Amino acid sequence: MVAEVNGPGSGVVTSLHNAATRPERPVNPVSKPASSGPQDVVRLTDLGTRLQELGKSVENVPQVDHTRVEQLRQALADGTYQVDPEAIADKLIAMENLLGAGKAP
Repeated sequence: MVAEVNGPGSGVVTSLHNAATRPERPVNPVSKPASSGPQDVVRLTDLGTRLQELGKSVENVPQVDHTRVEQLRQALADGTYQVDPEAIADKLIAMENLLGAGKAP
């Protein structure tokens, strides 16, 4: 079956080939599939392609910086850790802007 997603976030999927309208064929594990029949096709949107590339690029990045965790743990333990509310707000705004960039107008 081929399905087309009509844009990111649209929630609309259009079926191009309905499997229910095709007659059932017995599956023979020894024979090769016919090349002249309809084939299933997957089309990724630009966003899907970018997400796939991003996933590949971060596969080798360590999930936890153990050195930084230990530094923070020590700073909390000895009372030297200080929170910078402006830096936190700036990071939250930057993240929100990045998330909002993918939205349709």
